[in-house]
Amino acid sequence: MKQRWRYAAIVPLALAAAMPAQAAGGNTATGGAQAHVLSGGVGMGAREQLAQQAHGYELKLVFTSNKGAYLADVPVQVADAKGKVVVDAVSQGPWMFVDLPHGNYTVKATYDGKTESRNVAVAASQKTVQFRWSDPGIQVATDGAR
Repeated sequence: MKQRWRYAAIVPLALAAAMPAQAAGGNTATGGAQAHVLSGGVGMGAREQLAQQAHGYELKLVFTSNKGAYLADVPVQVADAKGKVVVDAVSQGPWMFVDLPHGNYTVKATYDGKTESRNVAVAASQKTVQFRWSDPGIQVATDGAR
């Protein structure tokens, strides 16, 4: 049975070594203070590198399908407790780290036209928030797939 990738936002493992961690662009709100954002993590080496760079970042976002495929190019918005958008960025890979002041936030992430929202309390230690989208059309290759 031939395996096919149906969506460009799914990152093929063959690109793993070629995509380093990158700072996400467009990550500030109009007239607001800059929130520092790192994203990437395509491939084990890139994830290790990104994790080292992200020490001190209080929020880690992870984007996957329910079938386990890592996702990239996921638009993300983070709003503070007053509803002011403090981050408006697109992930460069399945991991996004956000350096935010302690407080309560709403994180919205969109994949394939479906927006998921999470309420998050950011404190002294790093918090990981998982976003998963169900999609029966995503096929994850196995070792025997060609």
